[in-house]
Amino acid sequence: MQNLLRRAAPGFIAGAIAVLTFQQGAWALLHVLHRMPPAYPMGAVPPLGVPYVFDLAFWGGMWGAAFGLVVRRPDWRTGLVVGALWVAADFFVLAPLEGGSARAGLSPAAWLLPLALYLPWGAGLGLILAGISRR
Repeated sequence: MQNLLRRAAPGFIAGAIAVLTFQQGAWALLHVLHRMPPAYPMGAVPPLGVPYVFDLAFWGGMWGAAFGLVVRRPDWRTGLVVGALWVAADFFVLAPLEGGSARAGLSPAAWLLPLALYLPWGAGLGLILAGISRR
């Protein structure tokens, strides 16, 4: 159990930090290009009313914890895969659970903006976790 925590905790930290740096950096760039609202959104997310950026950081941490448990030698390339998996899970798992349709995920154009946010997050996750893991 302690070994699992030793692998999951750095992944959680790396995932949360990657949201606040890499993903929000990409978000800011997309804002400059008039594709997104301003980065670091602070609007409340139900049911707890936490700011949206902290909600993203929490879920980035959860994905990072799973990444830390599964991947033995993290790097930016394996992080890219996790970023793409997050987008696929949003389309094909989360959307239907929230009452939406997975059909949007079948349109290649629908993937562009999410991938522009989650691929940098994934690369950052891999880089940060690789740095944390090298002791």
